[in-house]
Amino acid sequence: MEKLSDLQIETIRSLVAKHSMHSQEMQQEIIDYMCCEVEELMSKHMSFEDAKNNTLQKVLLDGAVELEKNSIDILKRKGHQKKLIIASFVTIGFTSFSVILKLFHVPASNILILASALLLLFYLLPMVFKHQYLIEKYEHSKAKQKNIWGYIGVSIMIIGITCKLFHIPATNIVLVIGFVLLNIVYLPAIFHKKNMVRE
Repeated sequence: MEKLSDLQIETIRSLVAKHSMHSQEMQQEIIDYMCCEVEELMSKHMSFEDAKNNTLQKVLLDGAVELEKNSIDILKRKGHQKKLIIASFVTIGFTSFSVILKLFHVPASNILILASALLLLFYLLPMVFKHQYLIEKYEHSKAKQKNIWGYIGVSIMIIGITCKLFHIPATNIVLVIGFVLLNIVYLPAIFHKKNMVRE
């Protein structure tokens, strides 16, 4: 793929600043998008000027409303990603600590294991699958259903593992149900994205 020179990038930056009324952060998203589009067109043997004008027409005129919506979504995803990183450290750290205490048969470790399972089920997992949905919702027609099934499958497995630690009967059935959902419903949806791409 063609790479833009610093001068060409600065030209695009000036055009965006001239035509866009968005915030500085949104303008940077628009610039990044335009640079990618121009590079793509130039790789198809289009001149920089033609590619730039073509993209400018598409982005700043015809697709202004859609681009603004996409830019807002990108900012939301970035904010959500920061929360997700914090949630991951907190939940995984707490879960690891609880499991270590359980291995050494420390009193009250059962309560911590149960709290860890609840954190995973109702704090971390919803954030993980919501973030995945925000990334995929404009690319895949069944992104919502796919991530819901993923959440259900992983949740059932976590419940099964927790029950196994407490030696609750019929835990194996719960684990099998979780594995089936993940392997038959969720994983095929991940590896067959072409079936989910919007027309």
